[in-house]
Amino acid sequence: MTLKAMLDVHDEGALAALASVGLVRRAGRDLEAGKAQIEARDDTAATVVADGQTVTLGPDLSGATCSCPA
Repeated sequence: MTLKAMLDVHDEGALAALASVGLVRRAGRDLEAGKAQIEARDDTAATVVADGQTVTLGPDLSGATCSCPA
């Protein structure tokens, strides 16, 4: 399954169930405010920069990587 196909089946409710309602709301606000940018995206991966950190997501979200120390 491609990253786009995987993300297309997850609405805000599904994302909130996987993370939290607050996290999904904050992510939406950050995107709208320009605090997070999607730097690259294709069928297999996406790179997002937010709060000075870089997150790379693939179709298997458990393999996501982040430049943050957490």
